Formats: sequence, C-alpha cells, structure tokens
Amino acid sequence: MKYLSGFLLACCFSFSAQAALVLSPENFSLVVNNNASLKNGVHVHGGAYVGGDLISGDNASYGQDRASTGPVLYVDGSFTLGRNSKNNGAELFNQDYYIGDATGFKAKGSSQAVAAAQNHTNFYDLFVSQSQQWANLTDYGVTIDTTTKNNEPTFKLTSGALNVINLNDINGSFLQNNNANLLFQGMTDDTYVVINYNLNSDLTINAKNNSFQSSQFENVIWNFVGGYDLTFNPNVSTWEGSIYATDAKVNWLANDIDGQLVADSLSWNKTSQSHFYVPDWENFTATVAGPSTSTHPVPVPEPSMFVLLSLALIGMYFIQSKKQLNRSKFK
Repeated sequence: MKYLSGFLLACCFSFSAQAALVLSPENFSLVVNNNASLKNGVHVHGGAYVGGDLISGDNASYGQDRASTGPVLYVDGSFTLGRNSKNNGAELFNQDYYIGDATGFKAKGSSQAVAAAQNHTNFYDLFVSQSQQWANLTDYGVTIDTTTKNNEPTFKLTSGALNVINLNDINGSFLQNNNANLLFQGMTDDTYVVINYNLNSDLTINAKNNSFQSSQFENVIWNFVGGYDLTFNPNVSTWEGSIYATDAKVNWLANDIDGQLVADSLSWNKTSQSHFYVPDWENFTATVAGPSTSTHPVPVPEPSMFVLLSLALIGMYFIQSKKQLNRSKFK
C-alpha cells in the first residue's frame, strides 16, 4: 500500500470529533511548509500544498495533470494575487480546493466559492520524516567520477538497485559549477537513486541535470538537509528528479522541474512549470537496495495511540462477552 505512514497518521485522527481531511503525498508536485511566492505564469501540474500564505502571480494554474481526487490547491493561510497581477486569478483544473483566508482569492473563469481550510493531519511531517530516513542511509551502489575532460561529473550506478550517495560542500562542489553537466551511467527504469547533500552553508546550484529519460524522473531524489538557503540559478535550465529541502528556503530561478519540490519556504521567481512526476516512497526501501536492511532500513511507522486504544477496548469487549456467555451456561 502506497504511503502507509500517511494512512496511519490519518487513522490517528479519525477518532476525533472533527473528521480530518486526508492529504496524500502522491497528489502534490509542490509542497511548502510555510510561505510561498510564485511569479506570474507559474504552472503547477500536480497539486500544490502551502502550509502558510501563498502569493500567486497572474496566469497561474494548479492540477493540470493530476487525478481528480483530492485538492489541486491547499493553502492553510491566506491566498493573495501578486503585486503585478492583472487580477485574472488562478486557473484550477478541478473544483476541489481549500484556502484558510480566501479574501484575496479569485479563480480564473469561475465564481465558485472556495472551501475553507479544514482540520487535517500534520501533512508536512510526513515529508520531514521521510527526508530524515533517507539522510540516515549510508553510501550504496554508486560512485562519482569527477575527472572527466568535458566537465561532466558522472554518477556510476548499480542498475536495478537503490543507489545512495552522501555529498557535502567538498565532495559535491561540482554542483556549483556553471559549466558542469551531470551524467548518470547505468540508469534504468528499475534503478533508484537517493542523493543526500548536507548543507554547511547557503548553496547555489548551477550545474545542469537533464540526462534522464522521462520514465526515470520519479526514480531520483535530491535530499538536502542542514537548514541553509538553497538557490537554483537560471544556468540549471530544467532540473530532473525530485528535490526535498524540508528545512530550507528554496529560491527558484531555473526553468522547469520534472519532479516533486518540497521546501520549508519558497520563492519562485521564474515563469516556468512544476511537472507532475512524484516518487513512490516504497521504491526507495531495502526491497531494492541489496542485502543489508540495517544499512537501508524499510521505514515502519509506529502505530497510532488511538488505534492501539481502540484495539484494546475491542479486546476487553470480547473478553467480557465471553465471561457472560460462560456464566449463562452454568445457570
């Protein structure tokens, strides 16, 4: 079952007086914990989740390539149109959307009222937890050759496995190079890659990363940890694979992203697109990683307190019922 951890968290709240809105990680190509600002003309082809306030530019759109289930736009805070907006509003590709303060909201070509933001599980925590699990993995299956003559750092992968490599400002410095063009040798449709990058300071990425087939975009995770700002410069052009920067502010100056973008806060300053390529987390576990589950553990969510309590009450009920049945036999 996909995103089992999300299901268990939803169960945790199902006993509350107010039913929680269940949000699925697989429905969103853009996930931001706090505030997000999007330039005019930014198109989010999957759903967009913003835990704070959203400033949306003119001619924005949400949910173009997404399934009809669940919201194409969820904003916990306020929605406002950008300073340079002509007030055309945002184009939504279904009518399932939630905004905490919709005073400044306008749906392009629609006058339908906006549903108020609802009580929901702590959605962003799912991404934080998953990022931390990846960050704890040790290197497996991949080496990098940075000695190529054409300035093409080459990730040499183990095909058909989960490959993990841990980078930092020293061994990953090629990401800052304007002329670098990243290559991935041995990449196949059943090969998965987690690239952890430990930020020791603000990082500006200039390297190009566009050597994958479209069928492989969902197979690559760039996982940045450390809490520093992360900037993707125009030289990047289109970035392929998902970016997880759950504790960082992301400044997006590049063109499109072919993957899921997760950030603590976001400033998107380029008229470009977030394409709907969302990784299935279950593919990034020990089932495809090789023999050592201690090195590449499968994440097992802890059961909800409410679920355990309910099971205990059900058990007590059956025990009591059995006692009463036994007493009736001897009367």
